[in-house]
Amino acid sequence: MSKPLRFLWIPLLATIAASLGLAEASKAAGVSVGGAALDALRHGGVTLFLRHAPSDWSQEATEFEARADGTFAFADCRTQRNLSPEGRDAARALGLALKSLKLAIAEVDAAPLCRTLETARLAFGQAKTVEDLVSRRGGALTGARDVLERLVKAPTPERALRVVVGDYELAQALFGQTLGEGDGLILRATPQGGLEAVARIDLDDWRALAPVAQSGAGAPAPVKRF
Repeated sequence: MSKPLRFLWIPLLATIAASLGLAEASKAAGVSVGGAALDALRHGGVTLFLRHAPSDWSQEATEFEARADGTFAFADCRTQRNLSPEGRDAARALGLALKSLKLAIAEVDAAPLCRTLETARLAFGQAKTVEDLVSRRGGALTGARDVLERLVKAPTPERALRVVVGDYELAQALFGQTLGEGDGLILRATPQGGLEAVARIDLDDWRALAPVAQSGAGAPAPVKRF
């Protein structure tokens, strides 16, 4: 792996290295939580917040101009920065990685951007569009933080987790985390009524996990609706 696993609790690193055969396990830093994050994922009741997979930054000017002149539309991918071919491959690899962990996924929610929806659908096969789960250029989140908080706090079936695919500004505003494209945070509600980031897993880590599930290549991670 080219980047270390960051913000992962030390027992999680040992568990991943032993059970999935990863060659490297870097030291934990930042978020301190009780219990292993991998166990938290498997036991459910948490939310995996993902930034969309790598996108085609040559299209950034197109989106910027569309937002500036009012022609931007969530339903029109021509006005947006979309996933690159590498990003589509990364989204599929992410789905394989989660499948290899045999996680029960209760629901997949995604912001209405084309790149977030495509990431969710390539990784998981389906996604529910959440219109207000989107940040606006310039820092106005227009209720997106409240929407994410509601999703994280919503109950899931026993031993299942929720996946939310969004953009980087939301994670930055809530947790001070600058997520790269394809990076993720494991979130949960606190007893005090807030939210906390349990762990962070970067894109290269998903890619390292994906070969574990190669026998099931092409099949998205299972989604259990409720």
